[in-house]
Amino acid sequence: MVVATSAFRPPEEGLTDLLRRLERKFARLRSLVADFDHIYQAPGMRLFHESGRVWLRRPRYMRWEYTHPEEKLFISDGKMVYLYVPADRQVMRQKLSRVDDLRAAFIFILGRGHLREYFKRIALNPRSERPVEAGDVVLQFTPKNRYAVFAELIVEVEPSTLMVRRVSIIEIGGARSDFLFSHVRENISIPLDKFRFTIPSNAHVMGNR
Repeated sequence: MVVATSAFRPPEEGLTDLLRRLERKFARLRSLVADFDHIYQAPGMRLFHESGRVWLRRPRYMRWEYTHPEEKLFISDGKMVYLYVPADRQVMRQKLSRVDDLRAAFIFILGRGHLREYFKRIALNPRSERPVEAGDVVLQFTPKNRYAVFAELIVEVEPSTLMVRRVSIIEIGGARSDFLFSHVRENISIPLDKFRFTIPSNAHVMGNR
């Protein structure tokens, strides 16, 4: 679980007003680039920490470049998703509509309409979740059954700009992924070539077309 770096001060803004602002923000968000730290922990397993850079572009484009502790690449070209691990010379390929990878949950940031259409419960600053940065707003989303790829989605934002600081995904089996973002830039131009992937000739391909 992510622990706050200093004392927590809950905001005065109500949940309804905050969601309205957040929906407007996501509706205007065309792209996002940031450095990230990905912290993963499953029951009975040690904590695992990776880092890299992410590019998101509306409507369904993603590029996650992991640089530490090993290189790997996760790309959505809008239709297909590829996970490439150079050290293993292996590519996992799936249709985006069928993918259950947690990183696919980030598509919601690029415009999901009314959040209450997708989540049956939304809590503001739940006691179980402390912000990474003091004064940040933390939202806990519980998906409706038909969208329940994960059990809970936690989103931490800076209250004045609504800049996304953290997204945490709690899986149904109890595993947890925390994505912490820094050097965030929004609505910058990202060429579509950034989201194209050519399968290396020496890579073994698994998955569907």
